[in-house]
Amino acid sequence: MDAYKPPPKTLPRSPGNEREWLDACKGSKVKPGGNFEFEGLVTETLLLGNVAARTGQKLNWDRTNLKVNNSDFVQNQIRPERRAGWEL
Repeated sequence: MDAYKPPPKTLPRSPGNEREWLDACKGSKVKPGGNFEFEGLVTETLLLGNVAARTGQKLNWDRTNLKVNNSDFVQNQIRPERRAGWEL
């Protein structure tokens, strides 16, 4: 271990999650590590993969309208009809 030299720090260090979040709320030009624009798309893709695996169907996803275009059955799995009294 005496001969080990750590690599140089080339990435900017985070001031911490809370500080990044507060700076982003105040309009900072630097995007926080928890970039919701990117993470939302990743989460959407992963969840749609789960639906495709469960139903065994290929999905034709319309991201703008949040709908599956090729299967009413799959669309009902994604956004089921709510029972009376549970509407939004």
